[in-house]
Amino acid sequence: RLVCLVRKIQAQKSQPTQSRPRNDRQKAPRQPDYSQNKSGNCSKIHNNSKFVRAKVAIFALLSDFPFTEIFAKKYAELEKQGMQALVLDLRGNPGGVFDAGVAVAGMLVPKGPIVSVVDKNGNKYEETSSLEKVKYPLAVLVDHGSASAAEIVAGAIKDTKSGKLFGTKTFGKGSVQSVYRLDSNTAVKITVAKYYTPSGVSIHNVGIEPDVKVELPEDATVDVQLKAAEDYLLQQLQ
Repeated sequence: RLVCLVRKIQAQKSQPTQSRPRNDRQKAPRQPDYSQNKSGNCSKIHNNSKFVRAKVAIFALLSDFPFTEIFAKKYAELEKQGMQALVLDLRGNPGGVFDAGVAVAGMLVPKGPIVSVVDKNGNKYEETSSLEKVKYPLAVLVDHGSASAAEIVAGAIKDTKSGKLFGTKTFGKGSVQSVYRLDSNTAVKITVAKYYTPSGVSIHNVGIEPDVKVELPEDATVDVQLKAAEDYLLQQLQ
């Protein structure tokens, strides 16, 4: 069963706070949407398929927006519908809240490190997953528009070998920032730390190379990146 999750999740406007460090949203190129479901809802596309494509607008800008709860709910719904494998589409995803990236990765990678953060004084802390084991074969679509918190997820999946990355190299945003409100109309954003993938690699200004490089021509009428991911998952399910 192939289910397409394409609902765009947007944060409501709110004043920035000093709560947790967050990754910055960045403007980056977006890939065309080849989804067959234009309504933005989850719907069955092919009865004879065995995997799920989740196109997610991950990582709302604001930490008070309950994105992780929404993602967890949708993920549970897909499991009830018989999900056997998953395509996670992070193309054109500019990232956002650090905690949301960690939470999503924690649902996909096995017990162990997700990301480590080092501040300017050399203090280090690590976010970890408590998932006993990877539940489903996983393919992740990435491109130059995949940045920030989206790269936390992609980096954790690649380094832990929880799935394979398909597409092109990601943006390379490996810093953590805090936003401090000065008044009702003004705020200052300060870089407070850098983050590292589970293998200890900084992707800042470097990006993450996919496991399988697949270019998507601008005039493409077929999503060859998605096709490569689907073919891989079908092989895993045989």
